[in-house]
Amino acid sequence: MRKWKVPLPPPLPPPPPLPARPRSRTLKPSRNPPHPKSISTQIAQLQSQTETSQSSCPHPPNSKPFRPCHMFFYGTLQDPGVLRSLLSLDDEPLLQRARLSGFMVKMWGIYPALVSCDGGKVDGMLWYCASEDRFEKLDAYETVAYTWRECEVGLGEGEMVRDVRMFVWAGDADSGELEDGEFELDRWRRFFKSSVVRNALSEGA
Repeated sequence: MRKWKVPLPPPLPPPPPLPARPRSRTLKPSRNPPHPKSISTQIAQLQSQTETSQSSCPHPPNSKPFRPCHMFFYGTLQDPGVLRSLLSLDDEPLLQRARLSGFMVKMWGIYPALVSCDGGKVDGMLWYCASEDRFEKLDAYETVAYTWRECEVGLGEGEMVRDVRMFVWAGDADSGELEDGEFELDRWRRFFKSSVVRNALSEGA
């Protein structure tokens, strides 16, 4: 079986430190960033792990021809401003709340990754992708650490949307590169969004 090397996470802007984990379940994590040294150490450890580990790829790249379809976003692309900047859209994209079943979120550094999970549910946003060019930009943004799959999502009151594309973790769900956790969109917006938008605008110039 062909082996692949899990790539490094995308370049990060200067990040604020992550809140320290509570010492007991009765304590809530602090929202005040601790000393910058903590996140630098975590990033260095993550990079070291990805450089030295290899795993088989359970989800090989999908070669199915593109056709206009809905996309399910569960991470940074839930933010309309990021999506608009990345794709150089004239208007703010129209996003709709949706829920995916049969998956759960794990964390790859500061980025979320979908992995299969019986009984799991993930809330996110649905967006209609009308062109292959836009899809290819999204695919490049996600990096080769992710691959796309088709799924079915719910919109509420029993309404379902089929043939939806989403980006999932391309490697082993039990990989040491992934950690348990949740993606906090509001926190990401406060500390990282501006750098992502600047990079998208500079690359599109």
